[in-house]
Amino acid sequence: MKKLITLTVLLLFLLLNGVQAQCPSGNVNLFNQSDIHAFVAAFPTCTEIEGNLVLGKFNEPSDIYDLSGLTMLTYVSGTVKIMGCPDLLTLNGLQHLQAIGGDLLITNCANLPSPDGLDQLAEVGANVSLIMNQSMASLNGLNALQSVGGSFYLSYMEDLITLQGLEGLTTIGKDLSLNYTPALINLQGLNALQTIYGTLLIENNDDMTMLEGLDNLQLVGEDVVIRGNASLIRLDGLEQLTSIGRDLVIGSEYSDGMNGNPNLSNLEGLKNLVTIGRNFQLIDNDQLTSLTGLNKLETIREKLTIHGNGQLSDCAIEPICAFLAEGGITDIEGNAEGCATTDEVKNLCQPNSSSELNLEEQIILQPNPAYGWVKVGLGADHLWMYSATGTQVMDIPAPGETIDLSGLPTGLYLVRLQVDGKDFVKRLMVQ
Repeated sequence: MKKLITLTVLLLFLLLNGVQAQCPSGNVNLFNQSDIHAFVAAFPTCTEIEGNLVLGKFNEPSDIYDLSGLTMLTYVSGTVKIMGCPDLLTLNGLQHLQAIGGDLLITNCANLPSPDGLDQLAEVGANVSLIMNQSMASLNGLNALQSVGGSFYLSYMEDLITLQGLEGLTTIGKDLSLNYTPALINLQGLNALQTIYGTLLIENNDDMTMLEGLDNLQLVGEDVVIRGNASLIRLDGLEQLTSIGRDLVIGSEYSDGMNGNPNLSNLEGLKNLVTIGRNFQLIDNDQLTSLTGLNKLETIREKLTIHGNGQLSDCAIEPICAFLAEGGITDIEGNAEGCATTDEVKNLCQPNSSSELNLEEQIILQPNPAYGWVKVGLGADHLWMYSATGTQVMDIPAPGETIDLSGLPTGLYLVRLQVDGKDFVKRLMVQ
């Protein structure tokens, strides 16, 4: 293990021996501004640190405010930690740093507005973690960053409003995690990113409305987890995503309750998704009405869970029906009529016999959209109609050929007709 060198001993050694080394060996810990001044005095030509570089302390504030003396640094083989520096307003001084072999951690620097000063940093061998920097509003300064060998974590960044500054980032070796960034509205800035080899986590971002910015993302090697985003209405931005190595989780169930996306209205951003390598979980997305957007999905390898999506009434789409027909493990409950239980979806997925097909061809709702009335192409024994929320709005035995709709509000309805003891479900738009 490399020897930790304290600056006091090091300076005394240099003064006594009249020798000025280029860089110390081992880790360099600079806990305060005086330590930085002493390091610069001892090693004015230091360019490469063969160990970790620590600036500040994790558990107490540091008075570090000026990194300009470190301007000769080009490489740190270990980890760079910048911690607990409330007086630090810029990272100028690290502008010649080109690569970090280990992690880059910037945390608890309350007044640092951006990582500006890391202008030449192109590669981080392990993780990038930007955590609890309350005033960091942008990521300008990371413009040269092309690859992160490990994970990229953004967490508890209250003022972060944009990811612009990451336009050069093409590869993340493990996870991309964005949670508790309440001012972030989209993911613009990640437009060059094509592959995430680990997990994509988008969690508890209060103002995020869409996922625009991931326009070139094609593959996620492990999980995609999207949950607890109060303003998320669409998944736009994921249109190029074709494969997820393990789980797709949109909303989730915790031991203390649900954690969905309460305003998510559709899944059309997933229109090119073909493969889910393990499980698909769709839980507690209150405004979701259909699974339109998943039409190209071919593979769910293990389990399908659809829970607590109160307005979701249309689950009998081809990919889900195919999964059920193959005997896939399925748990469907607590959704609207049409997707209320696994058995209900199975029944709606059942292929019709030739006689049933003939009947169904004759059951035509015209006009559709309907304006005040609708004609049923074949007399039914019984008719029921349900709103998009699953509420029954009509129950008519022997309804005849024409149905009066004048009392119904505009919207999408499910019409269930019973003909010769068989049920048929049609969708009807009322204008």
